[in-house]
Amino acid sequence: MSCTPKARGGYAVTTHLDLPDVDATRNRALEAGATVALPLGDMFWGAGTAQAGAP
Repeated sequence: MSCTPKARGGYAVTTHLDLPDVDATRNRALEAGATVALPLGDMFWGAGTAQAGAP
């Protein structure tokens, strides 16, 4: 059984956003029903990173 996005009926998409207030944006996404795939944290290159899933 294949576990590729296409085999599961979806698409592989990554979007990177440079935001002035990552915390506020994350909170708005959660309030809109997004799910946390990776909690917000600082990466070794200095950027705050998080991953959200669709509701």
